[in-house]
Amino acid sequence: MRYIFVFLALFFCACGYVPTSKMANNIFHDDVYLEVEIADKDPKNSIFVVDAIRDIIINKFGKNLVQKNEAKDFIYVKMGNLDFQPIIYDENGYVVGYRAKLFLEIKLVLQNGLQEFITTSGDYDFDILPNSIISDNARYEAIRAASDEAFDEFVSVIAIKGQRHAKDK
Repeated sequence: MRYIFVFLALFFCACGYVPTSKMANNIFHDDVYLEVEIADKDPKNSIFVVDAIRDIIINKFGKNLVQKNEAKDFIYVKMGNLDFQPIIYDENGYVVGYRAKLFLEIKLVLQNGLQEFITTSGDYDFDILPNSIISDNARYEAIRAASDEAFDEFVSVIAIKGQRHAKDK
């Protein structure tokens, strides 16, 4: 057991592993303001986007969400285009599989005045019964999964920017 612990300790030290929250420190200050634009067409799913981005900022980046007048950095998120594309047809020509593709438009305004625009996307494949429409539950699950993927891309972008920013210092 002790050898496994030593191996893991050396592995993480030797490979240069740095947690995402540490890399985000190179980009964001501790106090961040978040504003998510609620889509008129899809308010229910926009609320999910709000919850997901809050979770990322608090748990993955380790930052505090504060009021606009208390913040040093600002994140503005807008749910962009959402498409449902047929991808699988049955032998009778009916659509039995769809791909939901969601785009998120993110604007970062940092304390130093720098503004960055980041567009991320996520997709999710799901099945439906032949000759039927996409149910509300299937739509909600598809948007949830696609936005999870888009937010993972956002986390990766921030981690890369944080790593580059640390090297420039």
